[in-house]
Amino acid sequence: MKMKNMLIGGMSLALVACISVGGTLAYLTANGGKATNTFDFVDNGITLDLWENTATQPGLGKGTTDPISGIYNDVVPNETLKKEVRVDYTTGAQAYVFVKISKGSTGEEITLGDINGTWKPVPGQTVTNKYGYYYTTVEKAEVEQTLNVFETVTIPNVDISKGLNNIVISTAAIQTASFGEVNSDGAVKAAFEQVKTNLDA
Repeated sequence: MKMKNMLIGGMSLALVACISVGGTLAYLTANGGKATNTFDFVDNGITLDLWENTATQPGLGKGTTDPISGIYNDVVPNETLKKEVRVDYTTGAQAYVFVKISKGSTGEEITLGDINGTWKPVPGQTVTNKYGYYYTTVEKAEVEQTLNVFETVTIPNVDISKGLNNIVISTAAIQTASFGEVNSDGAVKAAFEQVKTNLDA
């Protein structure tokens, strides 16, 4: 009986020994190194400057060289005044540039000169008498570029006691990426919704 127990015990040890040996087997392995992908944003992003060059010029009435707010004094009905509105920009990537041309709520409406053909009405937005939202698409530009909006305004032929509306212009820009096919109505609308709050501020 004792011999049988010893034999069984010896078999158990042998089994443990086999398992232990099996556990020391190794897989063939190799390291292929590590690849790190680095992403950097464009260097200069997008910059915008809105300018209104309203300097007095012969035959075009009076004005001021204030780069932001043009103040006109002593205007008369039917007078056409120089008002060169432009947007200067740089951008590190293709972008949509938007402008909003609006007017005050009191007084007579001033007639805008021709809108530069570069600008198109924003799809789905109403443009009335040239007042409204416009957009254009610009390519990467590290050197400052200029986009003209319009160049003149005409005072209406009305009773001067009624006063005149102000003209208010705002601008904003956003990259074209992530909005779908560039210049498609859907893409422009989606991009516009992202900047509309800034334009309306």
